[in-house]
Amino acid sequence: MRQRIVSVAMRVTSVAIILFALPLAAAVYLFFLSDERAELERAAVVAAATVGPGFGEGEPAKMPDTETDIEVGLYRPTGQLATGQGPAAGGRQVARSLRGEPVQGSSSGQIVETIPVYSGDEVIAVVRASTPLWSLWQRVLATWAAMVGLAAVAVATAVILARRQARLLATPLQSVARTAHALGEGDFSARAQGSDVPEIDQTADALNVTAARLGALIARERSFSANASHQLRTPLTALRLELEAALGHPGADLGPAMGLADELERTIEDLLLLARGAGSPAGSSGPLDGQFEGLQQRWTTAATAAGRELRLESEPEIPLVYASAAVVGQVVDVLVDNALRHGSGRITVSVRDAGGAVAVDVVDEGNGLSQGTLDIFERGISGSSPAPGHGIGLALARDLAQSQGGRLLLTRTTPSTVFTLLIPAAEDVS
Repeated sequence: MRQRIVSVAMRVTSVAIILFALPLAAAVYLFFLSDERAELERAAVVAAATVGPGFGEGEPAKMPDTETDIEVGLYRPTGQLATGQGPAAGGRQVARSLRGEPVQGSSSGQIVETIPVYSGDEVIAVVRASTPLWSLWQRVLATWAAMVGLAAVAVATAVILARRQARLLATPLQSVARTAHALGEGDFSARAQGSDVPEIDQTADALNVTAARLGALIARERSFSANASHQLRTPLTALRLELEAALGHPGADLGPAMGLADELERTIEDLLLLARGAGSPAGSSGPLDGQFEGLQQRWTTAATAAGRELRLESEPEIPLVYASAAVVGQVVDVLVDNALRHGSGRITVSVRDAGGAVAVDVVDEGNGLSQGTLDIFERGISGSSPAPGHGIGLALARDLAQSQGGRLLLTRTTPSTVFTLLIPAAEDVS
């Protein structure tokens, strides 16, 4: 690309110079020729003024000296040189001037100017002024050489500017190409550089937006397996316990197991929505306390098996929320599962009016957190105990809460651990 830009610049500059220089070169030649003829004419007029009317009767005449290479000669009516410098025979220019007309022409490599000298109405002599043709060409060629030098400077300047412009154009395009190649190799953090060219900037911006979208898409797809593994483990365990209990007691009611299977299906659908970036609010407001019947069914068996108690509390007249009930249930499931795994004692899930929002508190009676709280929601940090774990659940719960316009907070660390989910009330959502 750079070579093409430089080549085009050189061609355009050369064509412009040729189109401009050819007429100018001709004009230079004509100008210097006219200047030489004017000098000859002045020299001839001065010489003619020195010829007296008695020249035709034998009076002598003397041609003035010139400081240039101009030769001045005085010719008789017979066409022969009488005095001064010039050929012995005046030639056709002198012959024409003897008929009474000034003549401009060239002869034997010289530029010639002849004028007649009158005595009354009679031509008594002819003054011939001449200069070598090479003196004209010296001036013309010197000027043409200067023009060629200026043309070379113009071409060199055009090449320098073209190289600079080519670099300005090629560098961002190379960055776009490298970014596209990096995206093809799977590096979605690659970004194309900007430039001062709006069209290239638009291309780079479009590529960067595509890279960001692809990166987010791949990140969601990669995290789906981890999220699914974490979120599906608990309902699968509960379903297994229900099925084992049913196998041990023929004729037992399989209704709870079917409920757990339905809940498992909803969990898979929610995770798929999250993986596709579609976990936005549901679009209509609704009550939150209705979630606790399903919560009780999902977790009572697991809590009883762990020797724990699950208590659900709710204030009267809880505001409606503008959020996906299924996603809110997923967040609460993560918090309850976290309390079962890393806490101890009774687990209390309470719903309260938080003034413009609905707060869901999940409290356990463990020993609290002994590690820092700033990174509790980062992947790799887990639970209400200092022991490190996979830490996928709290990170997932935070993302789910944010997808509904809410927040997930660790509101207390000692003497027991309290996680609070805040969901905006429906009347406060614009």
